[in-house]
Amino acid sequence: VYHYWTLNQDRNNLISSLITTRLAWIDATDIAQEGVYKDSDGNNLSFLNFASGEPNGNAGENCLAIPSVSLSRGGGMSDLGCARIEEYVCAKQGK
Repeated sequence: VYHYWTLNQDRNNLISSLITTRLAWIDATDIAQEGVYKDSDGNNLSFLNFASGEPNGNAGENCLAIPSVSLSRGGGMSDLGCARIEEYVCAKQGK
């Protein structure tokens, strides 16, 4: 049985430290309902760590990304337009 990994502050920091470009997509969007972020399985995100001034995209920016630590945003999430080409983060079931 696969259990969805839960994003928390430690995992947010880890993802931010591993990103080799500007930012990486995480499995979260508010495309169905503005301001309600869900993963691809339809689960509400219980942890949201937005950067200052985020989310700021209203209906035009529906996907969540975590920036690299080099952007000096403290790993805070940003909402962005989903069509941007960026790295992504996914979870894999362990043995």
